[in-house]
Amino acid sequence: MESVPEDEENINTLAVMLRAKYMTQRTGPEVVDLLNARRQMRGERLVEYAQSLREIGERGDVGEDCLVNAFLKGMSSNEGARPPTSDVGRGRDLGCAPRRRVR
Repeated sequence: MESVPEDEENINTLAVMLRAKYMTQRTGPEVVDLLNARRQMRGERLVEYAQSLREIGERGDVGEDCLVNAFLKGMSSNEGARPPTSDVGRGRDLGCAPRRRVR
């Protein structure tokens, strides 16, 4: 194993070295396929889902836009996806039907 200067001995350096040695680096298209295949699981919080996608993204060279697209595509939680109901646009003949409340 390679040695590092004493002033660089920290957990981040160790993590980088272990990833380089043991994690399989994949091509960009392979990582994009893995990202697109990953969906939010039932009961999984959005934060956990996002972290999972970030970990997949670390396996290759993909941009933030790929991570965001995969996140939005695989999101199954409706919470936070729609703004709260408001009176904006109602009765203004904008062609929008009033929202039905789901109980």
